[in-house]
Amino acid sequence: MKEPHPILASKKVRYVGDHVAMVVADTLAQVVDAAEAGGDHEELAPVIDMRTAAKGPALHDEAPDNYCYKWTLGDKAAVDAAFAGAAHVTKLT
Repeated sequence: MKEPHPILASKKVRYVGDHVAMVVADTLAQVVDAAEAGGDHEELAPVIDMRTAAKGPALHDEAPDNYCYKWTLGDKAAVDAAFAGAAHVTKLT
């Protein structure tokens, strides 16, 4: 299922720069007044490290752990055996 991406944020602002309002006015003064009126938003704790994103606030209801893809491919037992028998295994973070 593809997550909808509306023109304006609805219920939740998901990233810096996500559009939250649009102003149509007759004068520049009306635009400035509307922009300054702003709106009230509950600020969520930022998630700035992808290693902790699964424990952070969900960006989309359809992905409560913030993963967009999860899948496995191949023979896990064979891969585990290959790593177990390897002379050296390097891990990177």
